[in-house]
Amino acid sequence: MVRTLYEAKDGKFTWIDVVDPDKAELEAVARAYKLHPNSVEDCLEPTHLPKYERIRDVVFVILRAHDEDHVGECESVQQLTRKLAIFIGQNFIITIHRANMAFFTRFAARWTDGLRTGDEHPYAVLLALMGHVAESYEPPLAEGDRIMDRYEYTVFNDPRTPFDFREFYNYKRKIALIKKMLRMTLEVQQKIDVRELASLPDAGPRMQDLK
Repeated sequence: MVRTLYEAKDGKFTWIDVVDPDKAELEAVARAYKLHPNSVEDCLEPTHLPKYERIRDVVFVILRAHDEDHVGECESVQQLTRKLAIFIGQNFIITIHRANMAFFTRFAARWTDGLRTGDEHPYAVLLALMGHVAESYEPPLAEGDRIMDRYEYTVFNDPRTPFDFREFYNYKRKIALIKKMLRMTLEVQQKIDVRELASLPDAGPRMQDLK
């Protein structure tokens, strides 16, 4: 499904969202916005990690947000997170994902309802979206802290209580993966060319807030 989430009245900014596209839909979007075919192929590949690259006049970004529906053990990034592919041009941003994501739906609604001066800009959407991706990891991190605190208390204060090593390992692994995703998301931010932000009001504070 291809949908327009926002289009400025002056026609200088458009936000296109693509959910679970078929080959024909992807090819149509690629032609309309002159996207590189290799990057388009990467859009739906589930294993890609966060990255930032420029191909001619278009920037291609991959982000990974925490999967709110994840349950059970966590052995890989793909089990814990959902991928979001993003294309950015001079006057457009295109977001592509395999399925609807609750955090993305909330973000899009908040962004369009609370537009501020300067928000009609591709990088305004990208920076705000990256912030929401980072925030998606707050609940599992808080849960992990509680679990680790419980185990520390058990070890030092109640050693007779059975110790679930499998659960302990699972949360330790999950926290390590979250730290990796946050670190790689920060690396994406650090690769953003400041020249791309020249026309974005309050670019400095926005970048600092995200960091």
